[in-house]
Amino acid sequence: MPTQAISTGLIVAVVLTWAIGRQVLPRRVTRIPFVVLPIVGIFEMIRYLPHSTIPANQVAECIVSVLLSAAAGLLQGLVTKVYTAADGQVYMRGGWKYLMLWLGLIATRLVVGFVFSGGTFHYDSVAWIIWIDLAIVWGARGILLYARYPEIRAQLANASANRRERRLG
Repeated sequence: MPTQAISTGLIVAVVLTWAIGRQVLPRRVTRIPFVVLPIVGIFEMIRYLPHSTIPANQVAECIVSVLLSAAAGLLQGLVTKVYTAADGQVYMRGGWKYLMLWLGLIATRLVVGFVFSGGTFHYDSVAWIIWIDLAIVWGARGILLYARYPEIRAQLANASANRRERRLG
């Protein structure tokens, strides 16, 4: 396995471990999980797309994987707790159910990958699918939370207005 693939895999593993692990702790609502993470996932998916024709088995794998990711993202949105703290800031906390959903999704993703690749796993050929999965999970969860909790919309709008105000004046 090339050094670049190993280092990329390690970086992805560390970032995912950090991002998933943070879900059990309360954190202030920011644009990062609602906007930045889905955009990063889409950007990386595009970056890893095969330059030639995408094999039919990868297209099928992507469809199955995206459907599973959307379901997982919606379930994560249902178990994420959102509340306004004494400081007036909106916080969210995924908790242990959220963490278990991530672990289940990772296990399911590995099974889907092995089924569609005939029992082998080559990160380089399916990295684009992994990244679109992440974008879908984060996006589905974010859309559901944004729709369910008006306080999230208000906090994100206030943060945007404050950034514009600081830039202009």
